[in-house]
Amino acid sequence: MAHSIRMKVILQIACVFINKYISYWSGIYAYKLLIMRQILVSILFAMRNKEENLHITSPPTGL
Repeated sequence: MAHSIRMKVILQIACVFINKYISYWSGIYAYKLLIMRQILVSILFAMRNKEENLHITSPPTGL
């Protein structure tokens, strides 16, 4: 009887570790996706600003 209880405890601990592991990696993945989106957005903004600056001959004020 004690053996099955110990196995249950080990299985529960293993489940907790697996869940933490999965959530940890999915969290890193989501974070990387967020960073990639930020980089892409900033690149797009920079490209758009560069195109707008090419049309404007006078330097923008406030720099």
